[in-house]
Amino acid sequence: MASKTERWERAGRPMPTGAVRLEGPDRGECAFECGRRADYLVKAEAESGATATTRVCETCNDEHRIWAERYLPPESDGENA
Repeated sequence: MASKTERWERAGRPMPTGAVRLEGPDRGECAFECGRRADYLVKAEAESGATATTRVCETCNDEHRIWAERYLPPESDGENA
């Protein structure tokens, strides 16, 4: 299985394009491996047009780890839209 960084590189370093608030007990864990449950499912689109999604907790989102400090490491390898 490819690491998150490898998937991110293969996906063309996608940038976030939207987010949906997750609810319920099966939200999964934050993709930044902070140990918290995910609060958002974030969609990203690469320059190539491929899309990918990842799960992120509110704390990591609030710290702008997605939006400012780095590109989004996708949970999926992405698919062409």
